[in-house]
Amino acid sequence: MKKVIDFCFLFPLIVSALNIQGWVSYFISMMLGQLLAYINLLFIALGFILLIKKKGEFTVTGNLWLPYFLLFYIMVSFSSVLNNHPYSLLSSLVPVIYCIGYLSYFRFQENIRKFEIVIMVAFSIASIFLIYFVIINFDLDFYLMGLKIDYGLDRAQGIYGDANNASFAAILGFIFIYKCFSPKNKFQTILKLSLLLMSAYAIFLTYSTTGFGVFMVSFALLNFRYLTKTRLLLLPFLLVGFYILLINLSSLLEGFDLNPRQQSKIDNFVNVLKLDFDVVDSSGRDEFVKQLLEYVYKSPFLGNGLDFGSLHHGHNTYLSIISDAGIFPLILFMVLLFKYFKNILLMSHENKFYALSIFLGFCLFMLSLQTVINQPYLLVIFIYLAYYIDNNKASKLSAL
Repeated sequence: MKKVIDFCFLFPLIVSALNIQGWVSYFISMMLGQLLAYINLLFIALGFILLIKKKGEFTVTGNLWLPYFLLFYIMVSFSSVLNNHPYSLLSSLVPVIYCIGYLSYFRFQENIRKFEIVIMVAFSIASIFLIYFVIINFDLDFYLMGLKIDYGLDRAQGIYGDANNASFAAILGFIFIYKCFSPKNKFQTILKLSLLLMSAYAIFLTYSTTGFGVFMVSFALLNFRYLTKTRLLLLPFLLVGFYILLINLSSLLEGFDLNPRQQSKIDNFVNVLKLDFDVVDSSGRDEFVKQLLEYVYKSPFLGNGLDFGSLHHGHNTYLSIISDAGIFPLILFMVLLFKYFKNILLMSHENKFYALSIFLGFCLFMLSLQTVINQPYLLVIFIYLAYYIDNNKASKLSAL
């Protein structure tokens, strides 16, 4: 029975994390891709039914996920009808079904370890494909449009067809490998180091400004626990040296034959570090945000309808929530994030920075990605993090 339950939850996770449904839809059949999506939902429903009688504690940190989704869909349904906005409820409920299913699956700690192994392998495979696509000069967007690339890729998009999504997946892969892969011999040590370097290289190939920043924050947090008093005294000098190195990154990479767009992305990252925000290139996103904010100001309490923010290219999860369903779901979502952060501070010291590296990665990427909590595999990681926090809290105080 355990193997059946594991399959019901881990198979949909793999399909989502590797974007298999998308590839099946693009290259085999749209109908087959949709069928695969429904099969995944049926598996999760079956797994939920098999687990429903088993006793296990639900997460305290993540117990607002279902109230958030309930409020969001009540508000977004009302605003969609009121504004005569196209409304496809069934497809939009996919994240909710994943949420309900994995809230049940992660009640049992042995399932958390299985998840860590599977997601670590999945993201490693995603990084391998990203690097391979760069080698063969393959870009999913151009391929689907029937265009041939006669020059090197500007930015690697990997199996997701999006550079920022690919960058976030590679960062999460790096974090899971770093924390969850415990080598038992020299071969495994070499394998772990190789996977970490591969993930870091994949992050670089995406030329994602957000990705570069999040990776540095995550890397620093993962290694923070190794700071001794002596190292802490040396830390300011190391940080200054590292900062000087980064702001001269454009000069250091001159010999790497970067194309103009890649060089522009590097310059953009350097400008962010220098706080020269006036010259930071937002790829037109600031204009999209301004346009979307006009709709938000017109209907701040009710929103404008399901996927309104996505259709207007908001590229911001927080802004998408308020533009779709109004301010009240956004407030509840921010309360949920605050609970995560508050309970991370209650964790044991050795696990605190691992959880914080994932959490801050989500918070920062939600500023530049509108699909974070709509991507099933990312939502599942968010739910996993809630259980991981609860299982490793140093304090026995009950969370509010």
